[in-house]
Amino acid sequence: MLIYAVIGTGLQINPRADFVFGVIASIAFAYALLAGPLHTADSLTFEKREGTLGLLFLTDLRGFDIILGKLTASSLQAVYGLIAIFPILALPLLFGGVTFGQFGRVVLVLFVTLILSLTLGVFWSSVTREFRTALTATLASLFVLTFVTIGADWFWKYWRPPTATDWLAALSPVNSLIYALDDPRRANLSQARRALEIGLPVQAGIAATALLAACILLPRCWQDLTTPVAVARPEGFRGSTHPLVGWRHVHWQHLMETQPYGWLVRVVRPLRGNLMMLLVPLLVVFGVAYGFSIVGGTNSSRWPAFMIASGVAYVAHQLVKFQLAVAATSSLGSDRSSGGLELLMVAGLERKDFLDGLRRGIGIQFRTALLILLALNFLLLAAMASNGGPLQAFSRGSSIQGFCVVALLGGVVALGFDFSMIISIGARHALRASSAYQALRDTLLRSLAPGWLLVPFLLLTGGEPGARGAFVFLFVSMVITGFFYGRATVDLDHGFKTLASGLPFDTDDWAMRRSFQRSAMTDVRRYERR
Repeated sequence: MLIYAVIGTGLQINPRADFVFGVIASIAFAYALLAGPLHTADSLTFEKREGTLGLLFLTDLRGFDIILGKLTASSLQAVYGLIAIFPILALPLLFGGVTFGQFGRVVLVLFVTLILSLTLGVFWSSVTREFRTALTATLASLFVLTFVTIGADWFWKYWRPPTATDWLAALSPVNSLIYALDDPRRANLSQARRALEIGLPVQAGIAATALLAACILLPRCWQDLTTPVAVARPEGFRGSTHPLVGWRHVHWQHLMETQPYGWLVRVVRPLRGNLMMLLVPLLVVFGVAYGFSIVGGTNSSRWPAFMIASGVAYVAHQLVKFQLAVAATSSLGSDRSSGGLELLMVAGLERKDFLDGLRRGIGIQFRTALLILLALNFLLLAAMASNGGPLQAFSRGSSIQGFCVVALLGGVVALGFDFSMIISIGARHALRASSAYQALRDTLLRSLAPGWLLVPFLLLTGGEPGARGAFVFLFVSMVITGFFYGRATVDLDHGFKTLASGLPFDTDDWAMRRSFQRSAMTDVRRYERR
């Protein structure tokens, strides 16, 4: 980023420094925002699943001690990682154009965002049992605080401009980052100071409240989460107490006969509605913003609503793919850690049975979500194709419209590729990793992180994005993810049994063995001909 900003752009020295500062600050902010889901969301759920949390309460430890100890132990790596970014973030100060006040405000915002994300992860880990549930709840809380509040504040100011306040936007760490990045020489410093003076204490208060609630709730709810509760049955009752579970067994009986592992993924380990619980609020926000972009008042107020709808659609895509990565890693990972995978292999299931069943079981659970994503893309394309579309009044409407058309069509085309790619990469790392967190982290870094890193780079270049920029973005991200997809496919094809047995497998070793085998067979053929 530094080399590109200094050499590759035609900007003057101050805008170059501003560009570099904004890019590094945005990447650091994304790291701080995702630290909670990836570092603390499984800190206490792991103890509950292993049954060791009750042993801690047998000592003289209290909920306050356990929460602070877990928070400290699981967040040190995230804190050190953020501190390591600060010297790189300070490099634009040497260029000029970036003040020390901007640097100090951004550092403060990053620390508050990191603490907020970590404490929310600990809170949801203390009141839930499964890692998937804690991860989903943490992501939902961060999404509401970060993006929904900004959208609600924008609509509130549009409908009630005389009484509009910044109390909704003060909940959002993104709003704090935007004002922290403002140059005081060209921005309203009093407005930025007021936004930070309101926003940072509010966000710190939310973090303190989440931490206090975790300390209070952990001693009261851990027994309910680990102890089975007897269900009272009326006299003479002979039916099942869980009719939905019985219905799933009967409804998907044909799947057990054709793909038994797919039946296991679909019936025994369903998603339990977490995905739809997150998609429904997004669809509501999308519907409001999309309707306002079509039938809104003035043209100048329609294109921001369209951009909000587009942003919500992008978040919905990433959310579904994130949940897809969780489902792909949790199924094989749990079977491997419990020893059930080896038992199924001894029972006669082959590699093809596992992988095809995994794709079929996950595909059944995600088909509604995939259809929703396709519908969102086509609705946005229909809005741009209509006469007097929402982007016509935008100063760069033609360029932005070309970017949106290519990005939306590319998203439709690449949706099937992303589905198969995430499942293959997730299955590979579920067999290789030592924990569910490590498997999910490695899967995200290889399947979704390239696109996440390219988005802020593309938005902060300052040039006209256009259709060419969208095509380059899609092409580069597909090339990077395609490389990891191919490597995962090779590992699963030739090393599935080795990985399922808990043994290390390296593609290079397999290629070396194959070359030796070819050489040996060549020598055998030569000997036979003689």
